Amino acid sequence: VASKDETTVRTDEHCENAVTYQAAWLAKVSGDDPVEAQRIRCFCTQQVQAVGTMFMAPPYDTAEKALCQEYSHNELMKFVYMTVAVVVVLIVNQVVLLLFVGLQRWIRFEQATRLARHEMQLLFWTQLVNTGICNLLVSINLHNWPGRFGLAWTMLGRGPYDDVSPAWFVVVGTSLTGCIVCQAGSALALPVAAAKVIGPLKLRFMAHGVRSQTALNDLYMFPEWNMALRLAQTMNVVFCALLY
Repeated sequence: VASKDETTVRTDEHCENAVTYQAAWLAKVSGDDPVEAQRIRCFCTQQVQAVGTMFMAPPYDTAEKALCQEYSHNELMKFVYMTVAVVVVLIVNQVVLLLFVGLQRWIRFEQATRLARHEMQLLFWTQLVNTGICNLLVSINLHNWPGRFGLAWTMLGRGPYDDVSPAWFVVVGTSLTGCIVCQAGSALALPVAAAKVIGPLKLRFMAHGVRSQTALNDLYMFPEWNMALRLAQTMNVVFCALLY
């Protein structure tokens, strides 16, 4: 129990207290970090909440926007990096799908059920690792634990987070959520795009060169519904949601 003379100082991590422009300006001219300093960060965060996300967009023609220029640039770059990471994850998942489909042609399964089960399991584990595990391994800080096993070259476990914190939710959690949402959306959008866009274009440019009725029928026939792929994608989303 603290005595009457003791004072507990608690940092305002969630920016609950209002920060004035003068306080943030004094912090900046005093040499504080224009991105990580608490007064500047809280002032800019509160301005974004009050004005909207367009506060971070150029031009920085007001005193408040000029004060938060470095903060706004840093936040925009975070969004760009997160978007690129999500796109890379989706592309890798599609490449893995095409790779496994090609490799399974070399395996002679006796039953279609075994083929579907094998495809579903491989796609599920690879997409789960790519979507939900790799991001965690890159961002987590394991205090050089992989280096003890000669895995320091992988750069795994050298992230800035060794515990769940507000910053973890903002950076890593947002990226994971974006990956999961985009993965779920792509699982629904790609078949529709294949049927409504790719299919008609394929017919328009390839139908004239077909020389047999069988080949023409194949062009007009929609691809089979890949149950193994859909189940793997659904399980990937469910497991990522349950994991985090």
